[in-house]
Amino acid sequence: MQEQTALVVEVPAADPAVAPWRRRYDRAARAGVPAHVTVCFPFLPPHELDDHERDGHERDDDVEEALAVLAGATPGFAATFTRVDSFGEAVLWLAPEPDEPLRALTRAVCTTFGLLPYGGAHGGVDDAVPHLTVAEDPPDPAAVRADLAPQLPITQHVRQLTLLQGAFVPGGWRVRRRFPLAGRTADPR
Repeated sequence: MQEQTALVVEVPAADPAVAPWRRRYDRAARAGVPAHVTVCFPFLPPHELDDHERDGHERDDDVEEALAVLAGATPGFAATFTRVDSFGEAVLWLAPEPDEPLRALTRAVCTTFGLLPYGGAHGGVDDAVPHLTVAEDPPDPAAVRADLAPQLPITQHVRQLTLLQGAFVPGGWRVRRRFPLAGRTADPR
């Protein structure tokens, strides 16, 4: 399976509540992706991060340096996950409030690199809904909601943007690099 990259905001504060559900009903969790809100997936192919050329032209800038600058210009913020929501019947997720800082990160990344969230499968940049996926096609969505509701709200202080690389196989994803947001230092984890 070919590797991909993703830019995410990690949400370790949600792990105690969501990890049991994610392990069972989220393929990303089984592949090693931490609890997160997606900023841009798919991001650039790994070879475009490593090579000195993109689209047949020598790059003027380094992708990771551009990400460091973008993150460094973005103030850190707090996101509070206040409710369980869903995309139809299939996907249960936690909703961050406010979601505008996450939307702004998605807009900045996608504009800078000429990308669409989820490859455009769900519309354009302004259609992307910030969310933390908890379960895809759980057999009893009501049980998931009932378990999570008393554990909310969950607040995460967002201090960095994380570049992940990997494939959707067990344990296939890993952190490639973390980029501190303005006024923050990178978390060494």
